[in-house]
Amino acid sequence: MQWGDIVISRAVFGALLAVCAVGTGAATFAQPNPFGDPEILEAECGEGNLESCSKLANHLVTRNSEESKARSVEIHAATCEKGHLPACGDLAAAYSLDLGVERDEQRAYEIDRELCEVKDYGPACGSLGFTYALGKAGFEKDEGRALEYFVRACDLEYAGGCERAGQHWNSLLNPERDIAKAIGYYKRGCDLGDSYACDGMHRLEAE
Repeated sequence: MQWGDIVISRAVFGALLAVCAVGTGAATFAQPNPFGDPEILEAECGEGNLESCSKLANHLVTRNSEESKARSVEIHAATCEKGHLPACGDLAAAYSLDLGVERDEQRAYEIDRELCEVKDYGPACGSLGFTYALGKAGFEKDEGRALEYFVRACDLEYAGGCERAGQHWNSLLNPERDIAKAIGYYKRGCDLGDSYACDGMHRLEAE
């Protein structure tokens, strides 16, 4: 099985959304400031509200200033050290995408691996899946390892992981294509709120 251009482009798009969204990520670059009033976030972050710190950092990374992007990385790092897992995931994305810090895919991989394998953080498992699917961080492309991490992400109730696992089993290029498995993973992703998974499930059920 080979990962097609659609999967790759969506992987990159999903990674970009990760640095401008918190948690499951409903925000997009089209929104000038979906995170809230920056002054309020500054105040709440100063009082120790880690979610506000994470939102503030994500607001800053969407600014055009390199200084703002660099500060966002500092905030993500400090918030991550205090145990806020979404901030750790966003820090990994910053290293992967050269946002406020020099690109370092190996560092991004190390952060995601700890988040996934030690902290059981589903989005990081999904990121590791793409690391192997796309051959990043010095690794060869490995669809088998990618699938393992997508399934783990799904098991941790990260909808995107379920959808990617569904894509694997639905691919016409997969000699072991299994429609039943594809529908099963798509359904899990759909139930968790992934619209792409819902679309995939409905298409297969209509065949």
